[in-house]
Amino acid sequence: MNTNFKPLGLVAAVAAATAGYTGVTQAQDAEFAGTGLGDAAIVPYYTVQGDFVTGVHITNTSDLTQVVKLRFRRASDSMDALDFNIIMSPFDMWTGFIKDDDGTISVGTSDTSCTAPLTVQATGVAEMPDIFREGAEEGYIEIIGMGSATADQLIAIGSDHGTTGTPADCASVETNFFRNATGSTAAVGVVSDTVSHQSCSAGLALAVPLLCPTATTIVPQNLLPAGDALNVTYFVRSAETGTEFGSRAVHLSGFGVSAMMSNQEIIVTGTGTTDFLSFLYPNLDGGSPAGASTGRFDGVRTALGAQTVINEWSTNSANAVSTDWVVTMPGQYLMLNLPVYGAILDAGGSIDNCLSAAEIAAILPVPVPLPLACDARDLPVEVAIRFWDREEQKTTTPQGGLVISPATTDTPDTALLENEVNVIEWTDGVNAPVLDSAYATSFDVSALGAPNGWAQLAVTSDKAAGAAGVFIPTTVQDIRVVDETLVPIVGFAAWERSFANNPGASYGRLIDHAYVGASTTTTAPAP
Repeated sequence: MNTNFKPLGLVAAVAAATAGYTGVTQAQDAEFAGTGLGDAAIVPYYTVQGDFVTGVHITNTSDLTQVVKLRFRRASDSMDALDFNIIMSPFDMWTGFIKDDDGTISVGTSDTSCTAPLTVQATGVAEMPDIFREGAEEGYIEIIGMGSATADQLIAIGSDHGTTGTPADCASVETNFFRNATGSTAAVGVVSDTVSHQSCSAGLALAVPLLCPTATTIVPQNLLPAGDALNVTYFVRSAETGTEFGSRAVHLSGFGVSAMMSNQEIIVTGTGTTDFLSFLYPNLDGGSPAGASTGRFDGVRTALGAQTVINEWSTNSANAVSTDWVVTMPGQYLMLNLPVYGAILDAGGSIDNCLSAAEIAAILPVPVPLPLACDARDLPVEVAIRFWDREEQKTTTPQGGLVISPATTDTPDTALLENEVNVIEWTDGVNAPVLDSAYATSFDVSALGAPNGWAQLAVTSDKAAGAAGVFIPTTVQDIRVVDETLVPIVGFAAWERSFANNPGASYGRLIDHAYVGASTTTTAPAP
């Protein structure tokens, strides 16, 4: 157990279920935000393996109230493992961390900002539900602005910290996130992607009687786009070694063309209906299929698409130095038929059973009238690896001839990255990995005879299913098939020097990847 953090209690966190994602396409305005501000952000990696914890800081840099979706996606298939909403008053900052206490993964926070569900703020804990808990010790994080509100909106008044540092009425604010299935003006909750209904309270009736003439009055809230107001940073820390490193998240600008509100109630399965305003939205394709802010994933792929990843490595075991690379390919879940994949998981299958009609039929008891597969992801991605030391080191000269330097072999080494989140461990055969990842691929550079250098990964997508046109999006339950061959990639190199006899002296740093073939050829935003 990590003794650096004291458990603050338990919360009945939001349950998760699978549902369809949209094939609708709208404007594709999202772009990489080199300024470090955006209306959406991606933390490339979180881990609670061993004694690791991962912290997240979200800052609202605007004078508007911001509604923010915080979602943790597991590494193997990017299923939604835990999510909740944060309602941030102007210039507010929310902080939290994710940890594992004896198998229970939870997010802890001492922040007072309003949340939905309210219990996250009230208890300081959001416990990961069981449904996608397995394999969720590692993954990546989505932070998406769901909308903003001016100071005269009741949601802004209820969530404002005022002079006390504590929001005025989070219980009232929470009513914005119930399901309002009929759009009734007499009921609270989300009506559309831009409108929700909030209930007043006795306190608000006294504070703002013109808006809340009675404690039970229901007031419509009209939400605006979030705007590029969010700044997100993160850190990864090991209590065992004392090492900590962190950076700024990868930000997207212009992601939401309108507000993208959704409810935070449990999805009721087997009812014959689908709640397209559920907590599954917004995601990296935008808001719900019931709204206008969809079709955003094509823009994300363009903004983050890469042909080559470049960074440094070091394997100096004599000095207890190690380097791990994180290579994350966000949004792959949008290229799965999630209802079918979810049914396969419920039946005890895996992603491997999502490849053909025969495999699907073998695992599911009821025939599924679908095309030949439910998986059109980029995965597995093949990477060709070229690496150098710091002095253009090459391997031994072939007999009888010269070589052009720098070169290590006649052809680059190759590897397959099979998950949304992948860790490459650079090793000399002796040094220990940095992250102790369950999703690691080791790459031995001892033949180079050098302790450090740099490398590039040439990335090739396995787009066979999508390229063959297996899926033709015709309904909101079909998966996304994209023509763009560049794979969206975010990540970094985690560098550590550890001292087993003196963990307090250990230290590390994080170096964001550079990319070739993306919308920008510069590095990701520096911390």
